[in-house]
Amino acid sequence: MSAFETYCSDIVKEYVQTVLIIDDGAGLQKKQQIVNDADIQDPDDDIQDPLITAEAPLVTKLEGDQDDDIGEEESSHPLRTLELTNAFYDLGIVAGLFQPQITNGDDPDLFANSVKSASATADIIVLDWMLSEHDTRYSKALVKQILKQDSISGGRLRTIVIYTGEPALNNLRDELWDYLADTNLDNSLDFEISSENLNIVFYNKIDSINGLRPVSEEELPNTAIKEFATLVNGLVPAFAMKAAATIRHSTGKITTRFGSELDTGYLSHRVLLPNPADSEVFMLENFVSYIRSVLAISQVDRATLGEKIVESWITHNENHLSKKILFKDKCYSISNNGLKDLAKNGFEKDLARVISNNTPDDISGSFTDPTKACFEQAISIFDFHEGTSSQESSIALSILTSFRRTYKDVEGLQKPYLTQGSLVYSVKSNQFLLCVTPKCDTARVDGSSKFSFAILERKLIDKKFDLIVPLMNEVSDYIKTALASKSESLVGEIIDFQLVRTGPFIRHSAHEKLDNIKKLLDFEDRVCLSTSDKFYKLEHIDFSSDSNRRVNTNMTEDGNLAFWDNEINEYIWLGDLEDLDSQKRVSKLVGNLNRIGNDEVEWLRRRNT
Repeated sequence: MSAFETYCSDIVKEYVQTVLIIDDGAGLQKKQQIVNDADIQDPDDDIQDPLITAEAPLVTKLEGDQDDDIGEEESSHPLRTLELTNAFYDLGIVAGLFQPQITNGDDPDLFANSVKSASATADIIVLDWMLSEHDTRYSKALVKQILKQDSISGGRLRTIVIYTGEPALNNLRDELWDYLADTNLDNSLDFEISSENLNIVFYNKIDSINGLRPVSEEELPNTAIKEFATLVNGLVPAFAMKAAATIRHSTGKITTRFGSELDTGYLSHRVLLPNPADSEVFMLENFVSYIRSVLAISQVDRATLGEKIVESWITHNENHLSKKILFKDKCYSISNNGLKDLAKNGFEKDLARVISNNTPDDISGSFTDPTKACFEQAISIFDFHEGTSSQESSIALSILTSFRRTYKDVEGLQKPYLTQGSLVYSVKSNQFLLCVTPKCDTARVDGSSKFSFAILERKLIDKKFDLIVPLMNEVSDYIKTALASKSESLVGEIIDFQLVRTGPFIRHSAHEKLDNIKKLLDFEDRVCLSTSDKFYKLEHIDFSSDSNRRVNTNMTEDGNLAFWDNEINEYIWLGDLEDLDSQKRVSKLVGNLNRIGNDEVEWLRRRNT
């Protein structure tokens, strides 16, 4: 295990708090009945058992109960429960234990549904493959129910360890994979089914005959932690898990800080406000601010994203990284130590020095100049030979930091309302619109009101843009249909231009527009946008509020969330920008409105541009 893998494993140990063990061979005793001395009949002298004394009460079974030892005899691979739970306790992890009591004819789905609540809070689940004699239906149904529940709740990190005495583990894996019938799951690795936030791994009990992956109860907790750690094997996931663990361990401090002594102060604040409902968001902001303070004091960012951890990450991934830059048709290589120096000092200071080839003097300036696109060539040193490129990763990070939430983050009964920073797609006009109406005017809407929107123009990935937006399939289809229609229209214009022999510049312009449209048609699940800062381009649209004095979304037939204006035009909600991000765009609009149109000496103006 590399230093970085050990680091991730240590964070997982800090994060994981609960484990649920489900095994019919756990060895828990059934109900027993104590028989009083008065109920004991003295046996005949000639058959009296010298081991039975009147002083010790007899233990008899309830009517209908089977012999307590039968369960262990029927289980060919009983679980050594005490050793397993103690091994988890040694790691500071609470291990819950559930021994199913399944009788013939019990419905597997009903059984799984009854257990899902207990399993919902467990980070790791240790599950026996056969929970009833030689019947695998119950364990498979339980796994399916757990995955379904995780999907409904928005997803969570989870490891399920199938701990069994059956030897052919890959056969079990394939059987479960076929049963789950989920295209998001991958079974390409031996003994494993996985997705982005889940892995289901198969291990043999130590007494398994011909077991391929035997592991003892004492070793299983560390094995489970190691498997869970593969879900967070990265800089950013480790940072997120460390932050979550810090919040978990600080729950007492947080709840104490927001104690009941603040109740009357909150109520006083609420009744003094012109709109009492504003007090709710006020407390939410204070809570978030305090959590940020807890994380800052704990220095979670420095502990997980600092120089030493970055160096460890580079060492761990050194065989997978590109470490090459293509500049002016020449390829330049960078060593592992060079990568570490760049991560420490940045491109501007160290790029020219760490490149192994002889380099032109202008290479560092070319890559660090924000007006040039060369920086994207420079970050290719962090491309993986197989996997996500640095550009793709930067796009994902841009979406994460720009949006407070997108359509992917909203589940169940959550209904976003129209407010400053809401990004919508107009189905009628095929436009992306950003709400710039002040927040206070969107939270208390009486009847109907006009909302102001800035227009966002679609751009190619190699052009200038300031926002990347994730799209659902329906919006992608709308855009492609509109672009295809526009493309057909442009083809007709080009033909007309050529027939009337218009000038070459006009023909070139039409062809260029057509090429750009064809390139725009290539996108899949995201689009690049540039926010217009022209006040005269603002759209003003009438919306009506509901009983809560807000303009709320409603579900479309396609399962999307959308607003409808007073003319019944549809606007699909795509997400809400971060507050600072939306305010920056609004400030740019306001600043553009305040421009002073005075003339000055051109030489002087250009010197200051």
